[in-house]
Amino acid sequence: MKHDASKAVAGESSSIAKNVVAGLVAIHFAILLIGAAAASPSSELQQALAGKFLGYFQLLDLGQGYRFYAPRPAPTAIVTAKLKIRDTDGRIRYETIRIPERGTRPRLRLQRQLALANSLWSEFERQSAGHQGHTHEPVIAKSYARHLGRQVPGCESVELFLHRHPDPMQVERAYRERDVLTLKSLDDERFRTPTESLGSFPCD
Repeated sequence: MKHDASKAVAGESSSIAKNVVAGLVAIHFAILLIGAAAASPSSELQQALAGKFLGYFQLLDLGQGYRFYAPRPAPTAIVTAKLKIRDTDGRIRYETIRIPERGTRPRLRLQRQLALANSLWSEFERQSAGHQGHTHEPVIAKSYARHLGRQVPGCESVELFLHRHPDPMQVERAYRERDVLTLKSLDDERFRTPTESLGSFPCD
């Protein structure tokens, strides 16, 4: 009898513990949803609710950037890689790879390409700025070039180029003013962005 009673007590304690843990997990996820909903653009009510849990976010380091593609994200950079390839017969040929490639599947891979292109642009900006005379090594560009070289047999070098789209806000403003009526109008100098070289890197 005593054994059965102790088992019943243990089972009841285990059930209570599970319910408590499940409740804490549910509360945690509810707070996460409140934080995500409060990211701009959001209402004053959403921001006020999130403000009540600010200490919780700071304690657990939950200050992630939600909705980082909105509203009005900056144009994604276009990265073009020109691969110099030596075939087995010794002939040289060139191959071009572009990211992001809109036909990429699965779509999650396209998101990774978008992130990589933006990272390459950010790295280029840091190099161009040359903060306090420090030279920033193109670590991401070198790594990406090395990755491409490993994917293509006979690759000798990879040259990377970067191009930005026109500022969509500027194009929209011109369109509203009936200044841009056709795609051909986008050839105007106001909407051009130069193609920048990120450098040439060996494949090995």
